[in-house]
Amino acid sequence: AVVPGPAPQSLRRAPRWAVLGLAGAILLGTAGGALWWAQMRARPASGGPAPVSADAYQHYAAGLYHWQRREPGARAAAVREFEAAVAIDPGYAAAWAALSGALAALAVYGTSPATEVMPRALDAARRAVAISPTSADAQAALGHVLVQGERRFDEGESRYRHALELDPRHAHARMWRALNLAHLGRLDEAIPEMRRAQQLEPRTLAYGANLGLLRYLHRDYDGARQHLQALV
Repeated sequence: AVVPGPAPQSLRRAPRWAVLGLAGAILLGTAGGALWWAQMRARPASGGPAPVSADAYQHYAAGLYHWQRREPGARAAAVREFEAAVAIDPGYAAAWAALSGALAALAVYGTSPATEVMPRALDAARRAVAISPTSADAQAALGHVLVQGERRFDEGESRYRHALELDPRHAHARMWRALNLAHLGRLDEAIPEMRRAQQLEPRTLAYGANLGLLRYLHRDYDGARQHLQALV
């Protein structure tokens, strides 16, 4: 997810249609987390042992269900389910990674104070990595917290790269990495990375929308407009 900040002067002078396109991209991008967890239900966790308890898995699946819902309280419900999963099975790396992402979202989207939930998100991600260092989900979750919670962009980049070494088809890690590369001012690298995420999962709107956002930030206004219009 992108945490909006003050617009640079170059963006404030951008054509109105480009600003509208950017707004649309950001709005679509906020759905990225829900879409990711929806996809996670359809494939095995990327690395890490399977849960030893059917009850833990049921809570994990319920957490993914709540994560997809766009209703008030849905993210908090997802957190509770993931917490129940790891309480039953403390070695469930995928559930710890999911918990980290859900907690981080509470802060990113302003549902809960960052000072309250980001430390918990960081702890959950570190637990996931400790349990299964070869889990791409765990490495990506840790990178996401380092970037969003602590602005440790270089360390986040290292985690994202490691996640993609473990699972080159991890589209969401590619999206997170692309956005982080943009934070680092490396748009020439960010755009192809986001394009790769979209190619891996073309039905996920967040990847295409954020590709339009990056093209806009790269001042490719015509390209961004055409790309975003094609997504409507």
